[in-house]
Amino acid sequence: MKKKVLIIIADIGNGHKSAADAITSVFKTKYGEDYELKTIDIYKEADVEPFNSADVSYKFLSQNKAYEKISNATWQFTNTLVGYKIYRAYFLGLIYKAAKTIIEQEKPDIVISAYPLISTIVNQMKLEGALFKYVVVITDLITMHRSWADERADLVTSPTPDAVNTLVNFGVDVNKIIYPFFPLKPELALFRPKQEVIKELKLSSELPIILLTGGGLGTKAIEVAIAKLSKREDIQTVIIAGKLDEYRELLEERYKDNKNVRVLGFVNNMYDYMNCSDVIIGKPGATTVMEIELFNKKAIFTRYIGVHDFGNIEYALRDPKIKYIADDWGKLDESLDELLSFQPRESDIKLKRKFNEAETIVDEIVKLWLLLADG
Repeated sequence: MKKKVLIIIADIGNGHKSAADAITSVFKTKYGEDYELKTIDIYKEADVEPFNSADVSYKFLSQNKAYEKISNATWQFTNTLVGYKIYRAYFLGLIYKAAKTIIEQEKPDIVISAYPLISTIVNQMKLEGALFKYVVVITDLITMHRSWADERADLVTSPTPDAVNTLVNFGVDVNKIIYPFFPLKPELALFRPKQEVIKELKLSSELPIILLTGGGLGTKAIEVAIAKLSKREDIQTVIIAGKLDEYRELLEERYKDNKNVRVLGFVNNMYDYMNCSDVIIGKPGATTVMEIELFNKKAIFTRYIGVHDFGNIEYALRDPKIKYIADDWGKLDESLDELLSFQPRESDIKLKRKFNEAETIVDEIVKLWLLLADG
């Protein structure tokens, strides 16, 4: 009989769903005969206010700086020992009964938490005697909420040594932590040759290619950058408009006569465009930072959203090929020119991430199951 693996997320932004998809892909490819995978958005499934609209609140957060300040202050308070105890009680008091019922109905052998607050639900179930094996897959690089740090987890995966130190300070046994591993989609390794993609886009191989992406919040957030870059004749710009179809059509019409601009909608082969680009401009989500590091690209990051992403900038700026302009678009051209002329040292060219990190995470989960099951 197949072992049931249940991945629990809150589908807020792109990172947590991306992590779940990466783990699922590896399990199905490598261990499909032995494991059955399912991912659930526990906020949506439990349908408890205010958590069932957390995705909408996050989008609003990106557009309203006053609300963002309130959210950041709440995050910082709940990350203190006293604040966390108060918020944990509040959170579980609202959602625990519904969430516990959903998880128990799935009858999982292994539960994987890929979202911080959700770990408190699984923690409480383990405290009450739940028998499933339990893994926490962390997707924050440095700035971490203490709800990630679950001492009852059988295994914790961490993307950076910084995160390991924080976890240990929060009380997690270092022997339960494996690092530095981030659940990058294995499909990233399927990128096509750069010249093939350039030819497909009908661009020149003589001019640098700038990839502009709005991430999960859409390209409207970087419209000023699009206007600036489209006027330059020394570069070519590829714009990923995502699922904003009307906005994509507007951009296509606006730049239809500009031979150096290409507008794309939602794509499932982002790795092709990352690989063929010279500089990437986008929001500094953890997954984006990791993918840029994986492809060893130069990048300009726009304003991070929420205090939890602050550490992503701290981590990224350790690489001299990275610039951070927040929403100061006056710095865009200068930062871009500096990156285009920058010649990395050999130590900067050395790859820091690996395409098989999700596979390593899954292998460790399988190993954990076999060890604990035998025990």
